[in-house]
Order: sequence, then structure tokens, then C-alpha cells
Amino acid sequence: MPSSEETHAQELLGSSQVYAKRAVEILLGDERLKDCVPAPLRPAMMAEFDRFHLFLIFSSLEDKSHREKTFFQRVHKSLREQFLALEARRLIRFRDEISQMAEGPALWKELKPENDPLQPYYGSFDGGCRTLDDSPFGVVARRVSSRFFSEETAGVAYETVLSITLDTGDRVTKVVDEIRDAG
Repeated sequence: MPSSEETHAQELLGSSQVYAKRAVEILLGDERLKDCVPAPLRPAMMAEFDRFHLFLIFSSLEDKSHREKTFFQRVHKSLREQFLALEARRLIRFRDEISQMAEGPALWKELKPENDPLQPYYGSFDGGCRTLDDSPFGVVARRVSSRFFSEETAGVAYETVLSITLDTGDRVTKVVDEIRDAG
């Protein structure tokens, strides 16, 4: 039976994935963007949103760990372990899917995440205090719009991603706020 911390971590990971999937649906539901991203690339786009949400979750857990140090640190640790396992599975699946495409090797080089998939977000809250473009919201908007959209549609994608993530980011951090130590 999973511990309370593992259960909370699973719930947080699940929430992040639900919001990431919803973000892609909303983004590609926009008439101007709906046919811009081939189906095999959509899981990679969803992963970008998921990493953004998980960065917000990890940051919220770190803020909470000052109050209930050991409990939230254990939730953080469990979530980190689950996230790393998910990333490994996701990379293998993505690599296999795009290997069937003629441009697969080039796409793999361009779209595979850094060794630490959350690295693009480090320090972004510092910059976020000054401008929205430097915040985690701007980071994900830049990454999604530049990696998955052409120059013609990148501006629309950027603004749409920014709008979506401001909403989903707020929702996902509320999930963290609802966590309580049951033990």
C-alpha cells in the first residue's frame, strides 16, 4: 500500500498530466493553430506543458516544506522519483513514434529535453517578478511556440500558451494547497 506521501505525489502527477492534456486540446482547438502540429509531435508538446506544471508543483512544495518540513519533503521526493520514471518512459515512446517519420532524427535532436527536463525553468520566478516573459509562464510559452509552430503561427501560439498556462498554473498550485498530512 502506498504511503500518504506517495499517494499525494501520484495525485499531483495525475493533475499535472490532466492539465497538460487539456492545455494541448485548448491550444490546438484554436482555429488558427489546429492543423499546425502533426499528431506524433503532440505528446512532446503535452510533455512541455507537464514539465511546466510540475515545476510549479515542485516550487509550491518547496514553499510549503518550510512549514511542515518532513512531510512536504517526502511528497517532493516521491513526486520527483515518479516524474523521472515518467520522463524515461515518455522519451522512449516519443523516440519510437518519431522514428517512423522521415524527419524523425532531426526532430529528436530538436525536441528531446535537456538532461534535467526542468532546467529551463530554474531562476524563472526571479525574472517573473519583473516581466511575464521571463516567468515560468513565458518560458513554457516560448518553448512551445518556438519548438512546435512555424514563424507565421508562433506569435499566436505564444499568446495562447501564455493565456492557457496562467489559468492552468493557478489551478495546479491550488491542488498543492489542498494537500494535508494525513499521518
